[in-house]
Amino acid sequence: MLPTKSLVKFQCVCRAWLDYIRDPMFIRKHIQDRASKGFGFCDGTNDYNIVRIVSPSNYRNNKTHTKIEVYSLMMSSWNIIEVDYFPWEVIDARSEVLLNESIHWKAIYGDGVNDGEDIMVLLAFHLGNQSFRQLSLPHYDGDGEDLMEHLGVIKGNISLFLFHMTDWNEPCFLWVMKEYGVEDSWTKTHSIVIDPGVVIPLVFTKNDEILFEDAEHGFIVYHFDSKTSNVLGLEDDGYLNVVKYVESLVMLED
Repeated sequence: MLPTKSLVKFQCVCRAWLDYIRDPMFIRKHIQDRASKGFGFCDGTNDYNIVRIVSPSNYRNNKTHTKIEVYSLMMSSWNIIEVDYFPWEVIDARSEVLLNESIHWKAIYGDGVNDGEDIMVLLAFHLGNQSFRQLSLPHYDGDGEDLMEHLGVIKGNISLFLFHMTDWNEPCFLWVMKEYGVEDSWTKTHSIVIDPGVVIPLVFTKNDEILFEDAEHGFIVYHFDSKTSNVLGLEDDGYLNVVKYVESLVMLED
């Protein structure tokens, strides 16, 4: 599949190419091939969505009156879902991932039972039927203490990268859910040691790699297959903010 920028240029070649590239079926196919459903894209409804969870300020003591706000690009409107009981608290909301038409967040689940003990889970919101589902995280107690988690998708599977913020001499671990939704399918696939100075993992790539922000060099790519890393050469002066984006042929209306 050709890059988006090239296809935009090719619209000027002739009328036939313009009509073909702007055809909704072609755009939909391009999104699927280029971006694994795209950012907030639901294949079943052929729509882009933004999801916002609004909980009360005293959430930890009051898990009621939560609102789920879903924006539809197709309808140019918001759908408000009132939830009477919402036992989850989303954490690190900026690290959500999209898979199987669902947005996934790390969340804390606490229903007031089990002696009030909260557990860490994955919370999935399906964009098609607009419903929630809870998924289990791997049991990684044996991997060490003071671990940070980075959620991602690698080779079409939910993955969790565990790393130490304070001691980079300790190994980091990659866990992959081999079968979606099946707790027992979580598998520790890699154990690696990163050079000291790496700050935080940013994103997984479709080429079985992970991009890190590095305090000394800016950015580093680690290749899981070859167990090697290389510096991208983009220095971070302390004012960089990294965001992910996906090119598509979808045109935004004025």
